[in-house]
Amino acid sequence: MNAPQLIADGIPLPTPAREGITVTANKLWSENAGRNTATGKFVGDVIAVKHTVSIVYETLSEEEMQLLFDLTAAVNPWHTLIFPYKGTTKKINCYFADVGYTMRRFDRHERRAYYCGVTLEAVEQ
Repeated sequence: MNAPQLIADGIPLPTPAREGITVTANKLWSENAGRNTATGKFVGDVIAVKHTVSIVYETLSEEEMQLLFDLTAAVNPWHTLIFPYKGTTKKINCYFADVGYTMRRFDRHERRAYYCGVTLEAVEQ
């Protein structure tokens, strides 16, 4: 089976960790949504469903990290993301939250840094 592909603004992103893509469908409710004070029942209408794509990488090189840093630091915050979705792909307009990583490893033999435990989140507009 091929690794899931993520494409941002037409550029392939690094391959995520195994089971490293989590997609969450977020319901957006109408302004009048909330609890009815007389009955306690929730009222309101779902006006849209927007997606959040959480991506985890095991280890990335300096070049791969720079690609993610460039995405999150862009002056125009809106990007197009294509991601695996229900056996096919889905395309959304989104912004990328700040990239995070838990550790930076330096390979003395290769004289280059690697970033570990990298996380990136895309939130649909």
